[in-house]
Amino acid sequence: MQFGKRAARPPRMAFHHVANLLNMQIKTFFIPVTSPERSESDANRFLRSHRVLRTERHFVPTDGGFWAVLVEYADGDPVAEAPPVERREKKDYAKVLSAEEYRRYEIYRERRKQLATQYAVPAYVIFSNDELAILARQPQLNAATVKNVKGIAPSHLNDYVEQFYGLADEVNADEAGGASN
Repeated sequence: MQFGKRAARPPRMAFHHVANLLNMQIKTFFIPVTSPERSESDANRFLRSHRVLRTERHFVPTDGGFWAVLVEYADGDPVAEAPPVERREKKDYAKVLSAEEYRRYEIYRERRKQLATQYAVPAYVIFSNDELAILARQPQLNAATVKNVKGIAPSHLNDYVEQFYGLADEVNADEAGGASN
C-alpha cells in the first residue's frame, strides 16, 4: 500500500442483494448423458419455479458421463408465488376526448414523436399518453395556462411543454375554417 492513499473499501451491497444471500439455497442435479429426459425434466421444472441466482455446470466423464449442475437460488422467492402482472387496458382517447381535443391530442402525439427522435429517447419520456390528453384538454398552451395544469410532472412541463405552444392554433384554425364553409 502506498502512503497517502486510502485503502479501497469493499463495495456496498444493496439491501435486497444481502437479503438474497441470506436466503440463498443450493440444489444439485446430475443429468446422465444417456437417457437424460427425466433428470432434465426435473431440473427444468425446478428452474422455472425458483428465482435462480446462478448456475454452474460441469461434465463428469465417469460412468458413461453426466452433467453436474449446481443451482444457487433464493429460498422463499419462487416465481410461482410472484403476483401476476396487471395489464392496464389501453385507453381509446377518441372516446375519452371531444373531437376538438382529440385533434389536438393527435397533433401533440406527432410533435412528441418528433421530439423523441430528436432527443433519442422513448416517446413516453417526453409525455405519457395520459399527459398528452391532459394537455389536449387545454384550449391553448402557453405559460399562463400550463402553470395550472395538474397531473404532469413539473420537470416535463419545464423541459418540453414550450415545444407544444402554438400547436393548438392549427386545430383552432381548422375549426374556424370549417365553420365559415
